[in-house]
Amino acid sequence: MKRFKYVDGLPTLHPLDTDESTGERFYITPNGVKLPSVTTVLGHFKKKSLIEWRNRIGNEEADKVMYRASNRGTRFHNMMEGYLRNEDDFLNGVMPDMRQAFNDMKETLDLIDNIRYIESPLFSEKLGIAGRTDVIAEFAGVPSIIDFKTSTKEKKEEWIDNYFEQGTAYALMYEELVNEPIDQIVILISVDFMERPQVFIRDKNSYIQNLLEKIHLYKQEKL
Repeated sequence: MKRFKYVDGLPTLHPLDTDESTGERFYITPNGVKLPSVTTVLGHFKKKSLIEWRNRIGNEEADKVMYRASNRGTRFHNMMEGYLRNEDDFLNGVMPDMRQAFNDMKETLDLIDNIRYIESPLFSEKLGIAGRTDVIAEFAGVPSIIDFKTSTKEKKEEWIDNYFEQGTAYALMYEELVNEPIDQIVILISVDFMERPQVFIRDKNSYIQNLLEKIHLYKQEKL
């Protein structure tokens, strides 16, 4: 197994309190400012299609699908985090489907190194958003925002603009907090029954305008 290197001397990114009393996730900054999460802002623009999907398959079945997806996603993220943290026991107790998902992902994971942060809170009072990013590290030698996703089927690029916008938000918040610009967004998707993950690499500058427009519209409609 690879042993990942970490970058020393970076500022500490302290945990942020959360508020989900409204059914949406908000983070509280050290200054006491309440900011919506990136996923809450971007998810606002997916609500119509989600409602249509629920109406099509029924609430009970939709709840089952979402529970399975959430459960699998949590287990997968925990396993990825354990490997990147150089934990020797990260596969202990892991079910065969997750072990296979790791084996399928390992070659791609090993392109990661010089890790800055894992599962770190980020926020920007300037942008009016906050969130937690999976990994900030080099991917194939390039500083990147790296996000893990799971899926039951292969994704087409035109379906996942919100993933790139999410990564762009993390990159902008990270630069504001740490003063290190990062342009590369890497989305790694573990797909059921695929031997290799889907890997999407994009430049954040292609998504900044869309992100800013969505933040503005969200604030107009919700806040």
